[in-house]
Amino acid sequence: MTKDRPEPRGVEEGKGRDTSPRGVVAFDMDGTLLDSMPLIGRTASTILNQVFGTPVVEAEKMYYRTTGKPFELQLKELYPEATPFELVDTARKFHEAKAKTAYPRASFFPEVPKLLKRLDQAGWKLVLSTGAEREMAELILERGGLGFFFETVLGAQQGTKDQHLRQFQDRWPNVPLVLVGDSRFDMEAGRSVGGVTVLGRACHLHNWEVSPADMRRWGASWADYALDQLPQVLDELFPLGSEKAKRVPPPPQPASTRMGRNLTSGGAVTYTGRKRCTVASCGRRASWRWNRLLLCDEHLREEASSAVQRTQYLKEARAAAIPPRVEPSGKGTARLGAPAKRRRR
Repeated sequence: MTKDRPEPRGVEEGKGRDTSPRGVVAFDMDGTLLDSMPLIGRTASTILNQVFGTPVVEAEKMYYRTTGKPFELQLKELYPEATPFELVDTARKFHEAKAKTAYPRASFFPEVPKLLKRLDQAGWKLVLSTGAEREMAELILERGGLGFFFETVLGAQQGTKDQHLRQFQDRWPNVPLVLVGDSRFDMEAGRSVGGVTVLGRACHLHNWEVSPADMRRWGASWADYALDQLPQVLDELFPLGSEKAKRVPPPPQPASTRMGRNLTSGGAVTYTGRKRCTVASCGRRASWRWNRLLLCDEHLREEASSAVQRTQYLKEARAAAIPPRVEPSGKGTARLGAPAKRRRR
């Protein structure tokens, strides 16, 4: 039997509003973090050629020209005369082919792991907004060992890019929101939502090129062919201590976590990172670091109760196995387990 995989946490599933000490950076996935656009472009052009008869080279350019949207919306824009059945069936074929031929061969850009680590250490909350399926995006992040950097992932089923941004604003109000994308649609979606700063990643592909000047013309505040300078750019746009980067105080500590500290008699240490509980199939966010484990509130109480019982059992077993020793002089009983004193001659 296989254990049920915990349901991924989306913005719409969060309880209440969350806060960030500095701001939120929303990344697009394909073409921004993942070097997958050449593979996906070839897959899309093959599908469009098979279904609609569009020449492969022209179909690839058509796909790149409308990329950034969910593929279903791209089809509606490219083939307005197509029937609903043709649109749904073509999108299904594309997603299946993409999962089988493109994503298994795609890899993250070289600077991405170090970039995410630097942003996380600088206090930025990282989220993912993609036109792909959320489940597929989460699998790709986990495969690359980068899933724990992201607070939440939103995909095509959760809406378009501008709808994702509004959800992020609702969850993290009063902090800067930055969108990092690689297409014209990403730039326009970010500009359509008030209070969003848009940054772009330019690209140079076969039969297609988007320059940093193109990105700035579409509304990007900064653009380059790589993202290794992104932390410095964010520091310049939102310096610490400025009104734009105003810190939000963290929420008060819940009573359940204080209870967990009492159970462990001060042995647990508050954990404020992004990793999940280490108990198998839990999926909750860890709140405590205890005995080299990362635990949520519930499992902290369970582990602490078990530890108290084990400690009491060991004390009783030790007391039963080691009888008290009496001093030869008969002046009293020595401490439990203490060696008896020798009589001087």
